[in-house]
Amino acid sequence: MRETGDLPRDQSRIRLRLQVGVLDLRVEEGGRIFMRQPPPQFGEVWDSRQDLAECLGLDQRDIDPHLPCQVVSTGFPVLFVPLTCLECAGKVSLQSARLKEIFDRTGVDMIYVFTQETLDPLSTLHVRAFAPFIGIPEDPATGSAGGAMGAYWARYSGAGGKVPVRIQIEQGSEMGRPSTLFVNVEREGDRPSLVEVGGDSRLVIRGHLYLTD
Repeated sequence: MRETGDLPRDQSRIRLRLQVGVLDLRVEEGGRIFMRQPPPQFGEVWDSRQDLAECLGLDQRDIDPHLPCQVVSTGFPVLFVPLTCLECAGKVSLQSARLKEIFDRTGVDMIYVFTQETLDPLSTLHVRAFAPFIGIPEDPATGSAGGAMGAYWARYSGAGGKVPVRIQIEQGSEMGRPSTLFVNVEREGDRPSLVEVGGDSRLVIRGHLYLTD
């Protein structure tokens, strides 16, 4: 909207009314936009790492035993799966039938793998996101899941008393479409409360849609 002139360049606050509710956006001085997301909801923990390894085409040892495989939502529920290494993330090969079983049982449409090994030394996490049954074989930059990832990380990473928790997420390199997301999480006691996710964007395509009666 800023690129097309539909949003004044000096406007620093925006409100969007979407299916998940009204979302507040803020624009930083350099143009980076952050979206505030609904409070995080922590759902089911999936205990069978063997099931998850099979649906991802991985070995059970590729899944990090120190962090939970859990559904978390900031408006869009996602199943988060921690991996032990960057190579493991690159080896993911979805097994559709097994994945569909897990999606049906957890009520999610996306599985999101992450590892603390990164390509960029400034990144906190390297991630991949898959939602094949809703038409997204892989997503290069997932803001909705990024906020939930930040809430998960604030809760389980041992970030201690840091308030807010700030993380940098790299995604999309396996697709040839690298992206970077930035997530800020504030907490009340031990629980993540306010979550916002943001990043920079660039116009990659422009077109016109013609409608007829």
